[in-house]
Amino acid sequence: MAGDFNKKFGNRLREIRKSSKMSQQELAHEIGMTFNTISSIECGKISPKLDTIVKLALALDISLEDFLSFPETFAPNKYTRKMVEQISRQLMCYDEDFILLVSRTVENMIKAKNLNQKRG
Repeated sequence: MAGDFNKKFGNRLREIRKSSKMSQQELAHEIGMTFNTISSIECGKISPKLDTIVKLALALDISLEDFLSFPETFAPNKYTRKMVEQISRQLMCYDEDFILLVSRTVENMIKAKNLNQKRG
């Protein structure tokens, strides 16, 4: 169970750190840890203490609730993950209304694709 948390937390940390365009070294310096510690957390080798999780959340400017919410499914392959990350980075410079519009459009496209798959 702890190993599962470590892996999920490490993946989540890496995802958020990369979307923040922060290196492991920069994050380590920001919270007063070593690069090796950040790397070990991201690899799921060690479990961070609660105070470390709080420091990471503050440094990455994310709420603890969002930080500790782990997506149940991950992109199936490297290409898909890369494309999703690229789209996410492109949306970062837009306001919330535009992002909501894009989100609703994507949801409608997914619904349409699912309907077509059920018919086919």
